[in-house]
Amino acid sequence: MIAFRGRIGFRQYMPAKPIKYGIKAWVRADPFNGYVNEFQIYTGKEDETAEVDLTKRVVKDLTQKIKNVGMIVNTDSFYTSPALFKELLEEGIAAQCTCRINR
Repeated sequence: MIAFRGRIGFRQYMPAKPIKYGIKAWVRADPFNGYVNEFQIYTGKEDETAEVDLTKRVVKDLTQKIKNVGMIVNTDSFYTSPALFKELLEEGIAAQCTCRINR
C-alpha cells in the first residue's frame, strides 16, 4: 500500500492496516538488491462484479517475463494455492510460500 490521501478514483481504504488510505500495488522485486522488476496498480473492480481468483491473476501477470528462466517465486500465504503453484511449475517457475492450514 502506497500512502495517499488525495482524491483519486482507485484509492483504497483498509481499516485493519497501518496505512489505512492509499494506492494498492503489487510488486515483483529482486531479493538480492531489492530493486523493483515489475509492479501492478490495483485500479478497482471492473463491471461492478468481484474478480474471481484475483490473487492468482496478479501472480501470473507479474511472472510472465520470467517463464523458463529458473527463478523461484516467494509468496505470502494470501497468494498461496495448489492450483497456482501447479500452473507456475508447468511454466518453469518454482514457488515457495508460507502456508495456512485452513487454505
